[in-house]
Amino acid sequence: MVKRENRISPKLNQKGQILIVALAVMAIGLSLGSGFLSYTRTGYRITQAQLDVKRAEYAAQTGIERAWKKLELNFDTYAGESLTWPDGISITIVVAATDEQGRRRATSTGRYGRVTSQTARRFKKETIFREVCWVTDRENNRVIKFDGKTGAVLWAVSYAGQIVWPSSVSINRTSGDGWIGNKNRSWVLKLDDKDGAILTQADIPSGSSSVAVNSTTGHCWAVTNQEVVQWNGSTGLSIFTAGEYNNLRDISVNSTTHHGWVATNQRALKLDGTTGAPVLTIGGLGAPNAISANSTTGECWVAAGNKVFKLNGNTGGILLEVSGIGNTKELSVNPTTGECWVATNQRVLKLNGNTGDTLVTVGSLQGPKEIAVNSVTGDCWVAEEAMRRVLKLKAADGAILLNIGGVGTPSSADVNPREAHFRVRKVL
Repeated sequence: MVKRENRISPKLNQKGQILIVALAVMAIGLSLGSGFLSYTRTGYRITQAQLDVKRAEYAAQTGIERAWKKLELNFDTYAGESLTWPDGISITIVVAATDEQGRRRATSTGRYGRVTSQTARRFKKETIFREVCWVTDRENNRVIKFDGKTGAVLWAVSYAGQIVWPSSVSINRTSGDGWIGNKNRSWVLKLDDKDGAILTQADIPSGSSSVAVNSTTGHCWAVTNQEVVQWNGSTGLSIFTAGEYNNLRDISVNSTTHHGWVATNQRALKLDGTTGAPVLTIGGLGAPNAISANSTTGECWVAAGNKVFKLNGNTGGILLEVSGIGNTKELSVNPTTGECWVATNQRVLKLNGNTGDTLVTVGSLQGPKEIAVNSVTGDCWVAEEAMRRVLKLKAADGAILLNIGGVGTPSSADVNPREAHFRVRKVL
């Protein structure tokens, strides 16, 4: 290997003395075919400004600027002292003390060459939060995770024989992991938020039509056609299997009280969080097909036919009844504002949580399958199955913020408003 050294040209100071200034070991080396670019410190210290100027001069020949920017702006993962580049090449930085002259005490190598302890000290771990949306694609038996700001695909996974006809997704707002229900398989899967890897496989009597995770306990609930099941979120072991019910349609969990709410073809049920036994049974709703619990107020919203109901979480009494909605498909309540978004055959509506008045109407849709509201921004995500796309609607007026096409057949969606995300930023 040929090793090249690049130094700043000698200059005369005001006294005519020669000051030799060389670059400090504070940049990233790059493999350049058979050569290797390195920075060497001899003599005097240089300022950050001088270093930046010299680094810019060599950018065209060496690509250091590109690598530097990639390191500074685009790191996606920081776990311990292991930094992973966006292209999946791992660089482990060993942070160690340096002596007064800044001599290296530890180095580590990676695709982009040598990284020194001094380089490591120029960067810090920083936690940020981002919006993400998980979508199940039934046609392609896969799960896709989208960036909530750009709509970019963060990852997409399909596990042959394990994700089959995915019908439902629910995200743990605390851990960021997601649970996937399979319509045609007798198990549900817990996927890692970082890469979609399978963390847990939990057995179920038959295919699940809906799943819901308790973001406080981490436990997951699911309904089949006749049973309600809850698993330990860490081990996947069953906590209970309840019921002989008929035509269970949907499930939602109150992460504050830990109760489960289920919709059957004739009634809505509130279930004990430990045993699954019914606590409340609410009839007279027609044929409920979707349900959404408000973990802040304890209330529960139910969609049934062309009506939407808001139920008292303690008594089961009907607080609101909104008629003339249309053929309801799904609904999602915002626990922050109390507003409820409802999907019908061709529209998505936002209802006032106190009066039931329509605040926003988004028309000209084709078969929205499922919706999920961001409890922080109030924006609403829509899985529009017939149009093979996913939409993000603005909370204030329903304007389309994102239109993500080519999704296959999006059968369900859930949004995490504040997924913990790590990045590394340069410290000057």
